[in-house]
Amino acid sequence: MKIIEIFFYFSGKNNKIKKVLLKITKIVNV
Repeated sequence: MKIIEIFFYFSGKNNKIKKVLLKITKIVNV
């Protein structure tokens, strides 16, 4: 599994991590 896939796997379990990933993705997109 890729690192990104692992992140999304855990994000599906924990909403807190999902919110953090959303913040990170926003920063990366900007």
